[in-house]
Amino acid sequence: MTKKANSLQPRNAIKTILDDVTAFAFCLHFQPYPYQQAFLEDEHQKIVWVCGRQVGKTTCAAIKSVWQAIRAPNQIILIVSPTQRQSGIMFWRVRELTNQRELIRNLLTRETLTALYFKNGSEIHSLPAGRTGETIRGYKANHIYVDEAAYVPSKAFTAIKPSLATTYGSHGTLTFLGTPFGMNGDFWEAWNSPTFTKHHAVSADNPLITPEYLVDAAKHTSDAEYRQEYLGDFLSNANNFLPRTLINACTYDPECLEEPLNLVNAEFPRANKDYYLGVDVARFGLDETVYTVAEYDGARYIIVEIQATSQKPMTDVMGRVKALNQKYKGFKRIYVDESGMGGGVLDEVRETLPETQGVAFTLENKEALYKNLERLMEKGLLYYPQNKRLIAQLAALEKGYTSNGHLKVGHPDTPNAHDDLTDSLALAVYAHAYEGKAYVLPALPKW
Repeated sequence: MTKKANSLQPRNAIKTILDDVTAFAFCLHFQPYPYQQAFLEDEHQKIVWVCGRQVGKTTCAAIKSVWQAIRAPNQIILIVSPTQRQSGIMFWRVRELTNQRELIRNLLTRETLTALYFKNGSEIHSLPAGRTGETIRGYKANHIYVDEAAYVPSKAFTAIKPSLATTYGSHGTLTFLGTPFGMNGDFWEAWNSPTFTKHHAVSADNPLITPEYLVDAAKHTSDAEYRQEYLGDFLSNANNFLPRTLINACTYDPECLEEPLNLVNAEFPRANKDYYLGVDVARFGLDETVYTVAEYDGARYIIVEIQATSQKPMTDVMGRVKALNQKYKGFKRIYVDESGMGGGVLDEVRETLPETQGVAFTLENKEALYKNLERLMEKGLLYYPQNKRLIAQLAALEKGYTSNGHLKVGHPDTPNAHDDLTDSLALAVYAHAYEGKAYVLPALPKW
């Protein structure tokens, strides 16, 4: 590292940084750790980096993308993430790096909130993958970085890969980065493909992360979540209720402009839409009380709001339900978990909001709720935002069966495992059940 640093004299600085990505990183005041340097210097055409949180992957990918833009002319580099906000995080790092040194800043001709343009004709663009990758179609790219790749829907990958069709033979590169999300999907397949070079880093590899921090993180997360988020482990889906690919397929970017998911600048309630509320009431202070609002347009559900509160009195729950009812100009129906502490809430709310229905979380009722949730997802009739905690809880749901053949669905029996967000979601979308090609109000179980 010292030898490379000493070579950065003014007269040969440009040549040095064009030839050596590590020297370029040093030029940007970033001295990579060995595992980061291995990624930076990997020039294979297909690369996958599986890692725990806070290992510096965003900074490394940003450095590498800027280096690729300036070392050769007319390079088109795409930074793709599940949502615009997520791709914007890496792009913000790209912009920050280019503005750190006048030497690099002077190579720019123009910059916008989502793109950088260089004097040599190279460009860096930040794009959301969305549900289908529609924003990526039409781009001819030399280098593509897919961040948080495990959460990008398979349909989006179908649109991403053709962007390299004409450049792959001339050193075009495809790089997947992120933490794992189950043993399926394109990220998992890349990790197991002989055509990808592989990098793996756990959170403890970063010297800036203390053992005390990791011990505390382990105390406040489930074992599965800790292994995934901090150890970068791909976890088996054998007992999962929902496949990870299905969970990803139902997400949408809140900044999405595609219909019917365009909620940008939307004012609720929207015309010709019905609204439903599912409330999962915290039990004995161990969970959160979760409020999920579903918009129904006669064909599909879109989750438009999720609220979660903890350690609030029952009066707060009652008041929050009534406030949400006013905001949406009256819910078509409100489903409240009446198990445990929810019974008192139900009695109070139902006095003024007769459309409120209590749901006792018996095995039979939860089976009906979750089978309906699964049907909606499989038919492509339910969309929810990229809410990381909701997605994690959906992924953690496990299935089993009673002795008489009834399905059991719930969170794993481990510390810090929860299903309050998923229960609230299942309640919010239970108002209609799929039967053939039509939606009808189901014969609800007797609660």
